[in-house]
Amino acid sequence: FRVVSGQTGEIWQTDGTSAGTRHSTAFADPSDLQEFAGSLYLTAALSTADDSGRALFRIPLSGGDPIPLARLFRYRYASYPPVQFAQIGDRLLFTVQDQELGLEVWSTDGTPDGTRRLRRFERSPDLYGNPELLAAAGDRAFFAASDGVHGRELWESDGTPEGTRMV
Repeated sequence: FRVVSGQTGEIWQTDGTSAGTRHSTAFADPSDLQEFAGSLYLTAALSTADDSGRALFRIPLSGGDPIPLARLFRYRYASYPPVQFAQIGDRLLFTVQDQELGLEVWSTDGTPDGTRRLRRFERSPDLYGNPELLAAAGDRAFFAASDGVHGRELWESDGTPEGTRMV
């Protein structure tokens, strides 16, 4: 769980007991926490400077230092709406809505080399319009987005750029 005070936040771990509750690590503006495959994934600012950027990090639940996986966008503030996650097989898909770049769909296997943007979509005139309803079903994730040609449609992804397509 996270504890936020001002521009910094701390990530804590607990097993439900006082003795098993401990501080894990500190971040600038942590948010979007998701457990996957024995690790905690989260977004956080790279520093407290407004233009420092925001990145995806992985923290092993067994302990250890945070692993930066990818810089997601230029500004430190959390994306809006919050990052959405979907687990498919050994990959974690997630969406990022950036005010400058619009909607992006990413995939990670938990390593920096295995974390990449799958597709960038057209920015909706209504900033809140993309993405929606990222959901996993079997070995696919589904979401609504616009490619700038067909309007808002149902999309699917298997976690690869080639396997991310309009349904």
